[in-house]
Formats: sequence, structure tokens, C-alpha cells
Amino acid sequence: MHSDALHGLKSALLCPLVGKKKTVGLVVLADKFSGDEFYSYDVKLLRIISKHAAMAIENALLYEEIEDLLLGTIKSFVKALETTTDWTAGHTERVTIYAEGIANEMGLDEKQIARLRICSLLHDIGKIAVPREILNKKGRLEHDEWIEIRKHPLVGVAILSGLKPFSDILDGIKYHHEYWDGTKGLFGLTGENIPLMARILAVADAFDAMTSDRPYRSRKSREETLKEITEFSGKQFDPVVVHAFQRWLNLQNQVS
Repeated sequence: MHSDALHGLKSALLCPLVGKKKTVGLVVLADKFSGDEFYSYDVKLLRIISKHAAMAIENALLYEEIEDLLLGTIKSFVKALETTTDWTAGHTERVTIYAEGIANEMGLDEKQIARLRICSLLHDIGKIAVPREILNKKGRLEHDEWIEIRKHPLVGVAILSGLKPFSDILDGIKYHHEYWDGTKGLFGLTGENIPLMARILAVADAFDAMTSDRPYRSRKSREETLKEITEFSGKQFDPVVVHAFQRWLNLQNQVS
């Protein structure tokens, strides 16, 4: 701590925040309101507070490191998965960006956004079980091949079934191809019975798929894609999510 920071103080009490492995900070108390100097009981109280504060900070830093490691591992795994096809590179990362943009526009809190981020990164993990020749097929898929593709949400949930504390993430993966009006999808859920994560993913996933080249078709423009998604608002997609996505895209266009 620079000595200038203490200039002009009548009295000061300093205590390092010492964790189990390292010092994580410093507590500085200065100039009591009463004007009295600091006494031994002040020192003892500050030591107790500092000890608990240091442990809390150290645990928070450790949790952040673990979270970064988890996200890094997931991203590496997903990138490895995307290399098995000729056209999916970057898909998951872009879907995650779109999903977070929607979530911010909808006012979701940091915890919800963090879990949505993981859900977005893992939403296509079930495609690891889809034969590569189907994923890379140049022409349109046959009916039985579409069935194989459509199984990937269920396969993804089966792969991740051991992550029981993350049931909301698993539900987001499982239901992200449900239609808002219930006309299509594997489970026939409708409206707000479809988990919010899944509804957000449905829009983000569709937008990236339509604006990306596929073996059997060329990409559409962002404007054309947004118009089509808007037309399916209330049918395939949650209108609230679509509206939030429109607002977010408009903001991105203004910035760029």
C-alpha cells in the first residue's frame, strides 16, 4: 500500500487478508467516528473478520478458476466435436453469443445467463452419435436420416445424465427443438411449458443454422433470416424471445 494513501489520517489499522495458500488482500480501517484511537479489542475483532473474509475471497477465486476450467474444457470438447463435420465449425460458439444476447435483452440474471451459456455450448453434444456420413451428406436428407438427426437432443441428455444438479441445463438441451405451438418436436410441449433455456436456444440455433452454409443449401442473409424467424413467431418460436432477439440484433447493427 502506498504511503500517500495514509497521509492525513489520525489513526489507522491495517490487517492482511491471509488465506490458506496466499494473501488475497488488505483491510484498512481509519479514523473512528468517535475520534478515539484503535484499541486491542479492535485489533482482535478485525483479525476475526479478516480471517473469514480471506477464506470467502479465496473460495470465490477458486470457484472462478474451476468455472473457467469447466468452460474451457467444454469449449475444447465442442470444438473437437465440430471438426467431425465439414460445416459446423463455430456453430456452437455463435449460438452461445446469440443466446446470451437474447438473455441480456430479456433481463435474465447472471446465474441464469451462466447456466444458459453452458447449455448453449452443449446443446448439440448428442450429434456425436450421429453417423458422420449423415452430418456431411451433400444432398437433402432422407426421412430415416432426419430421424437420426432429430434424436440428438435425447442422446445429448443421455450423455450428460450424470450431471443431475444441472437439470435445467439438461432440459434446455432436451427441448430446444420443440415448437411454441406444439405442432412439431419430439415431446409435444407448447408455450411456456417449454423451458425458457430451450426457447432461447431454438431462436439462436435456427438463426445460426439459416445464416450458415449447409451441404444441401447456401446460407441466407441475416435480414432474410430474421424476417423468416419473425414470420414463425408464435408458431415455431416464443414471440417474447423473438422480440428480444430483434432488439439485440438492432443494437449490434448500431454498434457496427
